[in-house]
Amino acid sequence: MPSNDLVSLKPAREHHAVHSLDFIRREFPAAWARIPDGLPLFPGGFALADGVCSHPGQVRETWLFTALEFVVDAVPDGFFLAGLKNSGGSEYLLLMWRDGARVFWLRSQYVNFMRAGDQYTPTCEMLAAALGRWDAGEDRVTAGIGGQPEPWRG
Repeated sequence: MPSNDLVSLKPAREHHAVHSLDFIRREFPAAWARIPDGLPLFPGGFALADGVCSHPGQVRETWLFTALEFVVDAVPDGFFLAGLKNSGGSEYLLLMWRDGARVFWLRSQYVNFMRAGDQYTPTCEMLAAALGRWDAGEDRVTAGIGGQPEPWRG
């Protein structure tokens, strides 16, 4: 059963959302190329996400951690979210959207300051593979690096 754990937006963090987008533009151009123009800022907050979102008031916290509930029936059509999650010891790229009966969900730890270190290259490779699956017409694309258990196996 889908959860109703909506993210409480934190307007004081809008500058973090802007910086997150600048980082995505510089470091993840393949993700940047998918972000539609004019989306509202999404200041979700520390340990959740900062970036942009088409439906900022409808984001469930569970979507930021696991692909299990990011399903067609639970996500508004046209939904799009791009951002970064900073949890102190690690950072993640988040990219998710719904287009009709298709969904794309990616959560990739690109750096872990405590153990794994730099995961940038594996994240870029995984992102390219996931976007390739989407472009090939796959209906449900879920992918990710980091986190226990593997949250992208939805």
